[in-house]
Amino acid sequence: FGRQIECAVCGMLYTEGEPEDEKEHQRRHQRAVRGVVMPAVADERVVERREDGSRLVVIDGNTASPLWRRRLVEAKAVLDAELGDSPLPRGCRAFVCLSAAPTKDRLVGCVVAHTLRRAS
Repeated sequence: FGRQIECAVCGMLYTEGEPEDEKEHQRRHQRAVRGVVMPAVADERVVERREDGSRLVVIDGNTASPLWRRRLVEAKAVLDAELGDSPLPRGCRAFVCLSAAPTKDRLVGCVVAHTLRRAS
């Protein structure tokens, strides 16, 4: 009890036997195992379909439906865990690549872009 463990799969460091840590580890571990799943919906904007069935979808931060905004936030949470936390720019546009079979509709790539008004 109380031993610090780093999960070999999801990389989370948690305290064994601590209910809140165990619960958070289960959540994060499942996300790492299954990835972010984004099933096709009627309002998605597909900009490219590939021969293997994968697709490239654009998500406009200003006009996206609440469903796509939630999906973008979920994708960002995974990216933040891997790359470090950074704010999602207001009015950004995201391009997500979603896999085909056998891991249908899983996020395999994401680019978030926004317009710069001036260089820093």
